[in-house]
Amino acid sequence: MKAVKTLLENAEKLRQMLIRSGLFEKAMKIKRGRQYIYIPIKRDVSKDKLDSLLRRAPGSPDVVNVSLDRLPERKSLKENLSKRLPREHLDILPSSFDIVGDIITVELDRRLYKYEKEIGNALLRLNPQARVVARKAGSHRGELRTQRVKIIAGEKRRVTVYKENNCIFKLNVEKVYFSPRLATERKRIAGLVKPGEQVLVMFSGCAPYPIVIAKSSEAGRIFGIELNRTAHKYGLENLELNSISNVSLICGDVRRVIPKLKARFDRIVMPLPKTASDFLPYAFRAAKKSCVIHLYDFADEVDMETQPVKEIDMACRRHKIRYNVQRIIKCGQYAPRAYRVCVDFVISSSI
Repeated sequence: MKAVKTLLENAEKLRQMLIRSGLFEKAMKIKRGRQYIYIPIKRDVSKDKLDSLLRRAPGSPDVVNVSLDRLPERKSLKENLSKRLPREHLDILPSSFDIVGDIITVELDRRLYKYEKEIGNALLRLNPQARVVARKAGSHRGELRTQRVKIIAGEKRRVTVYKENNCIFKLNVEKVYFSPRLATERKRIAGLVKPGEQVLVMFSGCAPYPIVIAKSSEAGRIFGIELNRTAHKYGLENLELNSISNVSLICGDVRRVIPKLKARFDRIVMPLPKTASDFLPYAFRAAKKSCVIHLYDFADEVDMETQPVKEIDMACRRHKIRYNVQRIIKCGQYAPRAYRVCVDFVISSSI
C-alpha cells in the first residue's frame, strides 16, 4: 500500500494537507512507528499533484510502500438497526444529527418514538465518543431560542463541554441555544477581524463568537449581549475556562443595553436568524462610521441573494444610511432548499 512517511511532529499537518487535496485514503489505518508515521494515500493519485504537495509539506516526507491494515467498515444507523426495527420504519431513521461535546442531539419522526431507546443505544455504539443521546422534543422556541430535549440513551444529563477552534465551551444543551454547525463560520468571522477592532456580538449566548474572536484575532475590546441568564452564566464561566481578558459580557435585552453603551464598534455580529434584521436600528446606533455588520438570516435557495439584502436595504433607507454588501455566505442548510446565510455589509455612516 502506498503511504507518505513523515516524522511524528509533522504528521498532523501533512494529514490535513492530504485530506484537503483529496489524496488521503480514509479506508486504511495510519501506521505509527517510534519516529515515523505512515499516512495512506489513494492508489490513483496524480504524481504531479502529490509531488507538488510534498514539496510544500514540512520535513521532506517520502512516498513508500508499506503494509497497512484496513479500517473496519462502519455500519450506518439503518444497518445497525435492521434487525431491531420493523422494515417500514428503517427508511424514516434520521440521516443526520449534531454532537455537542459528548451529547448527541437528534430529531426523530414521531413514528419512531416507541423505538427511541434502541435508536439512542445504536447511536452510542456508532459514536463511541458520545455518552448521552438526547431527542429534540420540539423546535427552538421563544425569545431565548431554547429547545426541550428528552434523554433517550446514556447518562442522564444535559450539560457538556464542547471544543472548537482551540476553545472550550461548557453549556446545557436544553437551556442554551448553540449550534456546532457554525464552527467554521465563527472561525471565518474571527479571520476578518483586524488588529485593535472594537467588536460587538449581539445575542452572544454562552459566548462562542466572542471567545473564538478573542482567541483567533488581535481584536481590541469585544462585547457580548445576551438576554438568556443561563446562557450568560455559562458565557462568564467559558471566559474563565479559556483565560479570556478582553471580552465583556452583558446580560440583558440589546434594545435596552445598547442605548446605554458609550462604546462604538468597528464590527457587529448579529447571529440571530429570522429576526436579526428587526434589531438593525440598534446595530446602527452602536456602529462607528465604516462599521462592518454580519447579519444572519434564513433564506430559500432561490431568494438567497435577494431576500436578506431587501431587509437590510429597507432598514438602511429608513435610517438614511448608505451601505455596501461585501458578500453573502451560505452557512449551512436548515431545511430542503433553505439555508442559513450571513450577509457581510459595510455602512458608510451611522446614527
